[in-house]
Amino acid sequence: MAKSMDENLFAGGPIPGMSLTGKARNVPWENPPMLVSVEDAIQYYVEKLLDPETEDAILSVFDNKVDIVTVADHLITSSTMNGIHSLDVGFLVNPVVRELLMLVADSADIEYVESYKKQEMDKRLPRHIVRQMVKATMEEQPMEAEPQPAEETMPPEYRGLMAPPPMR
Repeated sequence: MAKSMDENLFAGGPIPGMSLTGKARNVPWENPPMLVSVEDAIQYYVEKLLDPETEDAILSVFDNKVDIVTVADHLITSSTMNGIHSLDVGFLVNPVVRELLMLVADSADIEYVESYKKQEMDKRLPRHIVRQMVKATMEEQPMEAEPQPAEETMPPEYRGLMAPPPMR
């Protein structure tokens, strides 16, 4: 027998309250983080990112044209999920991780993009320049209002079962 659409949509999804049925502190993010201070987290990332094996993996990611911001955010998010540090410490450590990633790429003479979002913003013209250009164009070509001929409007034609009868 065919399942209804609702059953297909929610098959495999979590049931409300399901996270409360297992043992407490069963997953890393329900436990206290391993590193509590920013200094400890910075030391963790320095050791991790300057490790030769990790360095090779990071360089291969940069070869695939992934930007620094995305890699740093991924590293910090995965460390938070694995219980290494809290989300707050991750936000505070993010600029240091970005600088470390740039150091790794620079030491290997690999070109990288710091942020695609920043790159796109640099291509855009600032609003004040656009506003000046529009103002100059409007001053060169003043617009004259031409009188529009009045159009006769026809009442809309109603169709359907509940439509009013046509007027004659």
